[in-house]
Amino acid sequence: MTSEVLPAGEPRRWASGLGRGGGVEVNCQAGLAAENNALPIGEMAWLFLVVATPLVFNPWGIQVFDLPKVALVRSLVFGLTGALLLRRLIFGQPCFAGRLRISWFDPRLWAGATGLTLALSTVTSLDHELSFWGTYDRQEGLYTALAYLTLFLLVASGLRGREQAQRLALAVALGGFPVVAYGFLQWLGLDPIPWRMSDKSPVLATLGRSNFLGSYLVMAIPLCTGALLLSRRRTMRILLGVILAGSLAVLVFTTARSAWVAIAVAALVMVFPSLLRRVAWRRLLRYAGIAVAAIAVFVAVYLGTLGASGELKPDRLLPAFQFKGSFAARLTIWQASAKLIAERPVLGYGPDGFASAFPHVFPPQLVFYQGREAVTDRAHNVFLQQAMTSGIVGLIAYLGLMAVVVSTLVRGLRRSQGSSRILMAAILAAVVGHLTDILFSFDVASTAVVFWAVMGAGVGLSRGMTGDGSTGRGLSRKTIEGRRTRGRFLASGLAVMGISAILVSNTVPVVTDTFAGLSFVPGLPLEERIERARRAVELWPFEPTYRAILGGLYAERAGNELDPRPSLEHAEAEYVRVVVARPREPRAWAALGDIRGRRGLALGEPGSLAGAEAAYQRAVDLAPTMATLHAAQGVFELAAGRFELATAKLERAVSLDPTDVRAWTSLADAYRALGREKEAGAALSTALRMEQQIREERR
Repeated sequence: MTSEVLPAGEPRRWASGLGRGGGVEVNCQAGLAAENNALPIGEMAWLFLVVATPLVFNPWGIQVFDLPKVALVRSLVFGLTGALLLRRLIFGQPCFAGRLRISWFDPRLWAGATGLTLALSTVTSLDHELSFWGTYDRQEGLYTALAYLTLFLLVASGLRGREQAQRLALAVALGGFPVVAYGFLQWLGLDPIPWRMSDKSPVLATLGRSNFLGSYLVMAIPLCTGALLLSRRRTMRILLGVILAGSLAVLVFTTARSAWVAIAVAALVMVFPSLLRRVAWRRLLRYAGIAVAAIAVFVAVYLGTLGASGELKPDRLLPAFQFKGSFAARLTIWQASAKLIAERPVLGYGPDGFASAFPHVFPPQLVFYQGREAVTDRAHNVFLQQAMTSGIVGLIAYLGLMAVVVSTLVRGLRRSQGSSRILMAAILAAVVGHLTDILFSFDVASTAVVFWAVMGAGVGLSRGMTGDGSTGRGLSRKTIEGRRTRGRFLASGLAVMGISAILVSNTVPVVTDTFAGLSFVPGLPLEERIERARRAVELWPFEPTYRAILGGLYAERAGNELDPRPSLEHAEAEYVRVVVARPREPRAWAALGDIRGRRGLALGEPGSLAGAEAAYQRAVDLAPTMATLHAAQGVFELAAGRFELATAKLERAVSLDPTDVRAWTSLADAYRALGREKEAGAALSTALRMEQQIREERR
């Protein structure tokens, strides 16, 4: 028994539809021939998404990668969904299938439950707007999460044949070619774009970070292998072989250890079914041997571990093998996440609510593992992240969805034969490999699109989900024409509203971010930068980050003016709007305290000084264990002449983070102002020692 639900010459789902009984309705009319030779618009959309999403970026914006990718995904997915619904309305068809046979083993049930829990967690979240749109850095709110689930359902319900699944695998494989090529350029130091990144590896391609690139390759490599084994054209096999070898090499260059573990798991999953058929096993060994030989050459060149005498030099091994604290950082984040889950166990903090909740339980030791300026906005574990997002209820729904999908793929693999078996093995390997990877990492738009589309393809291929594709058979011509007429009027109105919603919610944020990014062009006059930032605020006032940027530019202008009062007032007004929009963001309160402190000290306004103290205190209350906030408040109190209070705040800062040179230096000044010279000398000596250690580590 095979998993090939339809033969190679199948009528396409959106061309002829399915019969009411769930079987294939074979339509032999000559008029369908042209439609059968063309790809359905739905399939073209998801093929375009898996290729374009990893590649698209906006070099003129601030959010170069995630924002344009998410905007593309939401636009196409919801645009396609609306188009399919409108098509049914125009032709007088019901919007949904008349009879849905839902069971506990149906992925649609668990996908719907996951979406419902996300919606409920958004309603009960601490910040509804943040949970719907997502954070500025990630854009992974409810809006985006529903786009991923919808993509999964669209692919699962629209993909039926082996040819469709093979096209998807080939699209992912070929789409990885420019990604891999760009990764090689970065590894060679020939990147034409000077990215400002703090990754341990410069190889990030068009995905934004090296670990995101590794996550993407974990899925692309099994699918490329499957496409290679199924390809019949020699030219295509050579091209896919080059892409596969390059993907393996770039995966090594990323130094993403979680991706390395995941690709090993994916390889085991893909190789195991091949043991059951000798022909496939021999072909796999042949190509695997070529790939391993190629990767060995790249690794040998990259590592450079052999010295002149031939001895191994451990100090020249890959940086990823040198323990830098990343695993310790994850353990620390996981422990803090468990505390947060215990506080809101039912529905969690809402989509993308982790960043605003985590500072409340921020572990002080985390600065030793990932730096003082790093922002922790993810749990780095998919299950903890789901529990944080939508509570235990949402975690159960997500676990159910993943379990049903994987079991469906396994059953499809066991039933399949021949080329379908290779495809199912590749899909299962990609899914299991990615699930392994996000046990230590997290999804972004580039990886999520491929993951949900591939899962949908596996479900559609292995189970053959059916829907009501009737075209009005059994109804009179008059009834059908009446439905079409009414449907056209309704469809026109819905089309206008849908296009407007897509334009506003996806295109405008990208344009806005471009204006904001252009406000940081080097050499641009400050007034022009302020005007561009003001334009960004006007275009998309829902995002408080743009107001913070504008407030910072006003503060910069105040430093260049003889009368800084007007600019400081404008800056303060913008930061007040920021904390109103994000009342649980401690850094926003600290920024407001800084502006009020500057105003109070420069203009001698007691009210501003009191307001600054209140803002700093609010920041500390929200994140009582973040040393940087205590240090900032201590520096302000020192400048205001309240030396006792400054000493207390700075002592708290260095107790939480004894490596903060600025805090030790300010503490020395506070001790000296109080006449405690001996303690001031000790603090200054500590600051010098810490600075020396930092210099040695950078070498």
